[in-house]
Amino acid sequence: MNNAQLLMMENDIPMIEFVTNKNGAFEPIIQTSGSSVGIWAVIGEATQITNTPSFSLDGTDRNVSLIIANFSKITSFEVESQNIKGSLDLSLLTKCTTFLLHSNSLLTSITNPTHSENILTYLAYTCGLTGTLDLSGLTGLGGIFEISINPLTAVTFPTSSNTFTSFRARTLTSITTLDLSGLTGLGGIISFYGNTNMASLTLPTSSITITQFLCYSTALTSLNLSTLTGLGGALRIYSNSSLTALVFPTNSTAYSIMYLYSNALGVLNWSVINGTVTDIIINDNAFTSAESDENIVSIDTNINLSTSLNIGGTNGSLTDGSVTGFDGLAAKAQLIIEGVAVTAN
Repeated sequence: MNNAQLLMMENDIPMIEFVTNKNGAFEPIIQTSGSSVGIWAVIGEATQITNTPSFSLDGTDRNVSLIIANFSKITSFEVESQNIKGSLDLSLLTKCTTFLLHSNSLLTSITNPTHSENILTYLAYTCGLTGTLDLSGLTGLGGIFEISINPLTAVTFPTSSNTFTSFRARTLTSITTLDLSGLTGLGGIISFYGNTNMASLTLPTSSITITQFLCYSTALTSLNLSTLTGLGGALRIYSNSSLTALVFPTNSTAYSIMYLYSNALGVLNWSVINGTVTDIIINDNAFTSAESDENIVSIDTNINLSTSLNIGGTNGSLTDGSVTGFDGLAAKAQLIIEGVAVTAN
């Protein structure tokens, strides 16, 4: 322990402390309001008074300490790819709006601050986070958010109306439930894929425009999108082998593509889909012939489809409707006349 760290401890000075085993340049960054400057102390190294320190380390565990006259002056805390090990307590960062914590595979827990500042960026992906990640104190959570590729078992989200431009919570293979009901500013690009044990996803009521929604390779049995009235753009919900129910929102936002294949869906409510859709892919849902007929008739009736429809694969063959009540063959013929490439059984 160097003299600076001893002085901090002896005077009970508030500090952020953590461990790194970085081999090479250890270069954390803080950004501050005004002229505030941090004091960085690393065991075995000379203290650096700067917001952009650089220490040459040898890969052994080193205790790191940061002090500053007023922690509320820190607006950005950036330690991505710095080999942070164990726990990271950020509770002193009561005004921080940018958290770059990602790519620290040995980082196992984060204690977040409690504040209502609008978050610009929160990245904690590709770490080793376990147990529950508690974000409930960040009541301004929004902006760019990602916690993908962690062995977390639970995430606690806050109630926040701040707008998200990107929300990624993917490849969380130990997660069974995600409840986003409090995130009423959810929008932009949203991704949940690779959460192979996620059986429950609760979405908020949000009118923010969503340009991409990706949800595949999960354990979901149902997915209710009805509260996302800004949903549109690219909709990719596929390879959810247990997904039998999908509810679209009633909105005026147009979809560009709808990839809904390799699920276990039945007849969908296409009447609420607005605008021109380029491609619809609903193959390999194991539709019965009746379901194939009803889906394609509804698509032909309700959607301005411009390029392609794939309703083949494991789905039942289209019929003339004499048994099913929906003339799937006639709907296919009409779509082809309108210039749509149709793949069907």
